[in-house]
Amino acid sequence: ATGEISSTFSSYDAAKGALVLKTTAVQETAIYQYVDALDATGLFDKIEYSGYSFMESANEYNIEITCYLNEKAGR
Repeated sequence: ATGEISSTFSSYDAAKGALVLKTTAVQETAIYQYVDALDATGLFDKIEYSGYSFMESANEYNIEITCYLNEKAGR
């Protein structure tokens, strides 16, 4: 649903094809759904993330997601 998750470009490592996204979500389950949706695009060989943190002041979860582009995506 709109507004439940937001992601912004953080960095890109061309040598590795690694795209890093800073992501926030209102609900914890939205994180897993978002990663599944990224995977379903078929653009990435691998998607990594290691936990998340909850920011009480903003009432949201924060996570950094690294997506490794595959050859078809122009790596």
